[in-house]
Amino acid sequence: MNCGLCDLTIENDEKKTEAECGCVYHTNCAMEAYRSYFIGLYPDYDLQCRTCAAVLYEVPANMITHPQNDDTIPVRMQNADFVAELKKIKAKKRERGTNLRLLTTDLRQEHTAFMNIVRPHIDAIKTAKAASENALKQTPAYAAYVTCLRSFTATESRFIRKYALTNFERRALFPRGTWGGRWRYNIKYIFRRKFRIRL
Repeated sequence: MNCGLCDLTIENDEKKTEAECGCVYHTNCAMEAYRSYFIGLYPDYDLQCRTCAAVLYEVPANMITHPQNDDTIPVRMQNADFVAELKKIKAKKRERGTNLRLLTTDLRQEHTAFMNIVRPHIDAIKTAKAASENALKQTPAYAAYVTCLRSFTATESRFIRKYALTNFERRALFPRGTWGGRWRYNIKYIFRRKFRIRL
């Protein structure tokens, strides 16, 4: 099944949208068509399905500023040079679509082959990371830091309640919430930083 807008094959894992006329498009293609229409690129014409020409959205009569019937195309089609160049452009367009489909197929195969090679390594890295984190949580340093962190949080909360500090005073006395503070003191962010691996 091909998309009625880009003429590419709709794969099973891709999101698709069925119009009222029954034609099927890629969801991204349909959203782009509606977006291009409603931001004013084609404000005076009905939005039609490109496959079967069914009207998907009819412009109200009070919004039409010029007639929809345009007689310039039949006149241009009587020009032999115009028709010849138009055929060349359409042939190039079909060729572009064919080459794009071939490229998409090749890229999909390359991606599958790449993932088959990389996935075992990624699984091994995740397993080693989990084992390292679990081993680190069993160390005395981790237990001491957790105890100290809980004690500090409780002491800070008691101090704030005792003197009824406002949010402004609390932020001035205990500045935190920045990325630097997160990376430096929060165990979760420390784990993420220490085990960050760039492939």
